[in-house]
Amino acid sequence: MKLIQLYFQILQEIGEGTARPFPYKITTDSPTRTVCEIQGETSDGRKVNINLYLIYTIFSKEGIDITLEYPGGTDERFLDFLQRPENNFEDGLRMVSVLFEIRPGSEIQVNDAFGEVNDLKYMFRLMATLKQIILAKDKEMNFNAIEFTPSEKDMTGDEGEGRRKLYGAFIKKMFPNSKEFRIDDVVYHTW
Repeated sequence: MKLIQLYFQILQEIGEGTARPFPYKITTDSPTRTVCEIQGETSDGRKVNINLYLIYTIFSKEGIDITLEYPGGTDERFLDFLQRPENNFEDGLRMVSVLFEIRPGSEIQVNDAFGEVNDLKYMFRLMATLKQIILAKDKEMNFNAIEFTPSEKDMTGDEGEGRRKLYGAFIKKMFPNSKEFRIDDVVYHTW
């Protein structure tokens, strides 16, 4: 069975809230970002502790609000996307960028790419944790977009594509009207 099929077979269970989020601690919470330390564990018991960065950016039809941080720069293709008539972001695009980083003290090497963690249970619990944090922040921020990069690997490979679909399915559970847009290896969901 393909990994993608397995993800979606289990996703219904996860989407209904049966995956327990990992313990986490918010270390930074400001109008421009939230940083959380997530204490995860793989099925074989290895600790994979990560930092989760949620970076908040507001774009107008003219471009970025320069008072907020945006790690992706302002790619012309993204600005073109903002200005398309079918994208009716009257009050601007309020986007959360999701970034992960393996913390020292994990039982995998710090220089191992996060994209190499291929434990299904870990990924579902991580997504449940991310969902819990984003939905809590959405009450305050009223997002209408999420940005993420599924894997360090080329997105044309099975790993990147499987992660894109898994993350996309979780986003659809949180925000059912979301639509996907991609620029190179960066994925955007807007609603």
